[in-house]
Amino acid sequence: KMEHAYDEFNIQIGKRIKKLRLQREYTREYLAECADISAKFLYEVEAGKKGCSVYVLHRLAISLGVTVNYFLQDESQYMLSESEAIYKKLREEQQEKVDSFARMLYELLKALGE
Repeated sequence: KMEHAYDEFNIQIGKRIKKLRLQREYTREYLAECADISAKFLYEVEAGKKGCSVYVLHRLAISLGVTVNYFLQDESQYMLSESEAIYKKLREEQQEKVDSFARMLYELLKALGE
């Protein structure tokens, strides 16, 4: 019974991570790199096949702009309020520009790091 509850817990967390990643339009590779884990491991977490440490969950939360509690409890209550509120006030085309800039900045930083 306990093992089933653990599996269900991992499945729910994995679904929330994947849902948020897709909402942010992040590739699995991008999020994995941001969280300093492998894309394969992220896939296994998202699929509920593996659990992850609190540290990895924390890194994923930071990378996705939410608190760890977003994954553990009622997700609607735990968005990082300030940046999320500002983002939501932007018009759709402004949000697209912010997202595009963030991806461009990420690619630049990645290129400089190589």
